Amino acid sequence: MAHPADGSTDTPVSAPAEAAQRRLVLREAEIGAERVVGIVRMLTAALLGIVFYLAVRGLDPREDGELARVVDRQHGLAIATVAAYFLVGALSVAVARPSLFRPWLPWLSAGLDVAFILTALLISLRNTGLGTNYVFAMPTAWLIPVILGFGAQRFNAPLQLATTLAIAVGLAAVPALAGGWQMFADGTGPVDLFFAFPPDAMRIAMILAAGFALVVAVLRTHRLLDRMAGEIRMRTALTRYLPAELAPLLAGSDGGALRFSRRQQVAILFIDIRGFTARAERATPEELTAFVTAYRHRVQRAATRHGAIIDKHIGDAAMLLFGVTAAAEAGPAPAARAALACGQDLLREIAGWNTALAAAGEAPVAVGIGVHVGEVYCGTVGDAERLEFTVLGDTVNVAARLEAMTKRLGTPLLASEAAIACAGAAAEGWQALGEQPIAGRDGGIALYAPPAS
Repeated sequence: MAHPADGSTDTPVSAPAEAAQRRLVLREAEIGAERVVGIVRMLTAALLGIVFYLAVRGLDPREDGELARVVDRQHGLAIATVAAYFLVGALSVAVARPSLFRPWLPWLSAGLDVAFILTALLISLRNTGLGTNYVFAMPTAWLIPVILGFGAQRFNAPLQLATTLAIAVGLAAVPALAGGWQMFADGTGPVDLFFAFPPDAMRIAMILAAGFALVVAVLRTHRLLDRMAGEIRMRTALTRYLPAELAPLLAGSDGGALRFSRRQQVAILFIDIRGFTARAERATPEELTAFVTAYRHRVQRAATRHGAIIDKHIGDAAMLLFGVTAAAEAGPAPAARAALACGQDLLREIAGWNTALAAAGEAPVAVGIGVHVGEVYCGTVGDAERLEFTVLGDTVNVAARLEAMTKRLGTPLLASEAAIACAGAAAEGWQALGEQPIAGRDGGIALYAPPAS
């Protein structure tokens, strides 16, 4: 028996909508990355400030007046650098929120990082009077790997590439502004040979190599993030058309699970409201909406407690499946026990609801519930744009007929002999009603009603 349409008017997500969703995911990632970068800046500044204080405490080279002035200026520069860097980090954290964030802010932030380092290097060279080749001896130069690491957090390959090139060009420009490169350093010792132009050129080349490696890493991360966004969109689309519990199973990365199908022993429960048409005719649209919402909420609550999948709501009726996602080796017994327990739980839910309705002066609700166990075909039909999960077979027909027979037999809940047999000891106390004819089916079926409460 194919399921009737449920009145859904969902349409496939359009390409512009998908692009908008992708941009939203990436924007959220950028905002989070900028916040992380700001926090790391602040922590870096705090760490440098602590280390600086511990390193220079007690050192006072006052025997040389010029050296003392150089040291004092360097100390002042270090303190100003750390403080300013902390403030830049705090500013990044402050603007890393949806209401303030703009796409150009990461570019401004990265530009400030590069300008910050290059300016500090230039001031240090001029303050110390060292040869321009000693630019890499300045402590500030070792912030460069940190700045490159910031770029790797932003998922923005063009920005990472621009930052790398700007640092490399700046490292070449700073010595030029401070007096020009020298083929060899001012000193004559062996260490000075390592601050000649060739070693410094190699250092710049290694910084470029590190930056390019991070550009590749950012590209890979961006592709991974985009792929994750696509998988999230697919799962979201699947949950619009399929039971939410099945979406993870059907959203396989190879797409093959979208054609999920198998034969399986399951338990099926149908529930329907008695006299719903008359109630609907008396109610206003707002009242009917509130009534159906309250009813479906109670069905969902009971289904969740007993591990059922609500295949779909059909007006005032609902079809619940038990054992669809469970391992086939478990057999139908757990599903049968859960279905019988859920049927009784639904009756308690309706009884509690009727108490509230009576207090409000409204008519009570009566339902019919049918439970049956047997083999069905479980599968999906359609394509990725419009999928429907379908359960087909005689088991579905019988469960629906049992629900319809509850009114004639004067009991709100009926279970088939197959369901009772599968449930075993859990069905002890259920009352046998004998064999009853089933409309549209040859022969009868032994039925049971729940224990008298």
